[in-house]
Amino acid sequence: MEWKMPDLGEGVQEGEVVQWLVREGDSVTMDQHLVEVMTDKANVELPSSF
Repeated sequence: MEWKMPDLGEGVQEGEVVQWLVREGDSVTMDQHLVEVMTDKANVELPSSF
């Protein structure tokens, strides 16, 4: 599955997955945090967009 990182602003274009916050098969709601990503500026938890 391909997943595109959302625009985090400030010129951040890539990051490294630190931790998945959900498991395969889990139910997910809109805006629920899915993954923690480390960028060169900060660690960010990214939410579900749907």
